[in-house]
Amino acid sequence: MSGLGCRLDAAMARWIGGGRRLGEASDRFVDVKGSRVRVRDVGEGPLAVVFAPDPPNVLEHHDEAFAALSKHVRVVGLELPGFGFSTPSPGFGFSIHENRDVLLEVLDRLGVERAVLALSCVAGLVSVAAAVHRPQRVAGVVGVQSADFAGALAWSRRVDARGLIRTPVLGQMLVRWNRRPLARQWYRAASGDPRWIEPFAGKALRAYDQGAVYSLASALQGLSRLDPGEVLGTVEALPAAAIWGQRDRTHRKTDRAALARYLPRLTVVEIDEAGHFPELEAEDRFRVELLRWMEGSGLW
Repeated sequence: MSGLGCRLDAAMARWIGGGRRLGEASDRFVDVKGSRVRVRDVGEGPLAVVFAPDPPNVLEHHDEAFAALSKHVRVVGLELPGFGFSTPSPGFGFSIHENRDVLLEVLDRLGVERAVLALSCVAGLVSVAAAVHRPQRVAGVVGVQSADFAGALAWSRRVDARGLIRTPVLGQMLVRWNRRPLARQWYRAASGDPRWIEPFAGKALRAYDQGAVYSLASALQGLSRLDPGEVLGTVEALPAAAIWGQRDRTHRKTDRAALARYLPRLTVVEIDEAGHFPELEAEDRFRVELLRWMEGSGLW
């Protein structure tokens, strides 16, 4: 049944027609393993910092942040399959290892030889899986509001306390029917300052109007099916950082250093003025901390 829900979600996303929006001249689509992935590639250099917007955020939420950071380093942003304007393959199961393979192939297609993976929240586990699978490609990992598997699973149960979204098929339909109020509720809960709610929600809702998709149910169901031993492991020597917005109410109980389970060289950075999206809510501070960590780790 769980596989059926994800297949329905994938079919729905493809039918809706996500992937029609091109917001910047640097935006393009890369076809990977049957999925169509929207990417943005700005800046130059042999090392790229790679982000994935934390849904329902899309690349447009990162316009200013990417423009500022790209003055220092190459920046790649991608919307993972089933989110934003990226459509999943018909059989996409929304698992960590499937997202890992898509991510790594996108980097191959873009000619990214070395990458710092700075994916957010649950997608931070995709970064870990990629680093374990292709350590020669991943120069470092930055988890943004990212926990270990146990912490991510506990977080998913807090944000879906009744378990409805994690229920196959029912969850997919509930998210599809309620994606607009869900977006506003999420920004109210996760933003560190109320002034961000309307700007963030406005961009997300405009993206929905243009064909963006939001496969939250499938992502949470894929997480709950994960056997962490299959795709996660430890990368002893890899430089790593965990950057946390301290005003994120959904992660109040999450261990800030949890990623050290997989990345022992972890540095924890806490940004008091930000919520769930420190790379957006405290863009200047986030950029300074990221570049300082990269320099201190010998990555550039």
